[in-house]
Amino acid sequence: MSQKRKDLFLRNISGYLDEKLEPLGFSRYAKYRWLRKWNWKTDIVDLYDRLLNVMINFTVMLPPYKDYTANIGCINLFSYMDHSGSTGATYKYPSWPWSYKDFEEKVRQAVDKGLPWFSNFDTPAACWAYMQKHEWRLDTPHARNCEEYLKLLPEAAQQGQILPECLLDPQGEYYDDYTRAMFDVNFRQPLPPVKEEEDD
Repeated sequence: MSQKRKDLFLRNISGYLDEKLEPLGFSRYAKYRWLRKWNWKTDIVDLYDRLLNVMINFTVMLPPYKDYTANIGCINLFSYMDHSGSTGATYKYPSWPWSYKDFEEKVRQAVDKGLPWFSNFDTPAACWAYMQKHEWRLDTPHARNCEEYLKLLPEAAQQGQILPECLLDPQGEYYDDYTRAMFDVNFRQPLPPVKEEEDD
């Protein structure tokens, strides 16, 4: 795929993600990152552009608690896309111009199929059930901290009405700008560039 065609694809898919995500409460906080913040957790959609491949990830993050920031669920849309160019977690850009429209349509269909996945994390209890079901090592400090955090959340925090205390330092402030940008529902500025679009 030519650079011109790839730029068009990224623009079209970004626009499609805007169209599908905004009615669900997501906002774009970086060029290719969308967040839906609940105070007690954040849902994330990332579009990654590689030299020859593209990847779309869905992630659910819990805020820092006892020095752990927890990614409690992550999928890539490769599993929802019937495309012969899929390689692991990425989709290989098509080589031939005539296959571009078909490729873009398959990515759109994968987005549509994948979005209901976020419903697995609607409540703290649902989050913990997902972790148990998907072969988490529940005996690790990381998992125990997640369980403790989720079970301690008051109902008001679940509904986004108050901030969980773990997000704040003893003075009642966020520990850093990135934590605030990721989890504060009232913070609408773009994510700080230092940690934006990190690769795994």
